Amino acid sequence: MTIHFECPYCQKSLRAPEKGAGRTASCTKCKKKLIVPEKKEVLVPGQDGEPKKVSKPEPETKPKGKRGKSKSKIVKEVAKLDSEIKNQLQKEKSEARPRSEKEVDEFELEVEKEIEEDAKQRSIKKSRKEVRPDEKENEEPELKLKEKP
Repeated sequence: MTIHFECPYCQKSLRAPEKGAGRTASCTKCKKKLIVPEKKEVLVPGQDGEPKKVSKPEPETKPKGKRGKSKSKIVKEVAKLDSEIKNQLQKEKSEARPRSEKEVDEFELEVEKEIEEDAKQRSIKKSRKEVRPDEKENEEPELKLKEKP
């Protein structure tokens, strides 16, 4: 009896005698070494014990579903956004102009005035808290409850 099998490397149909099962052999096409498999007989229902060649099952296919955006579309969108950002930065740079010493001095004076005003507001709030020594900072005053009649 003969064993029919395929080369695991090049898929060439091969055959070997049954007594060669488990032994090493070389493929007649690709010349790679392989092990001759054991004979497998497949019985098909309705047959009288005679083996019948059964074709390989077809590979399972993935269920069809919605596909996401292709990579090329995503890459195009990213490139577009990148370009828009670069254009915006260049526009902002071109609109920026050097300031004169006078403009810088005026700006610094304005900032100093705002800082002084803020300090005054804080000192006023602090002095109001000092008027009520029974209230601790960051705590709510304790409520005075009336007695029940």
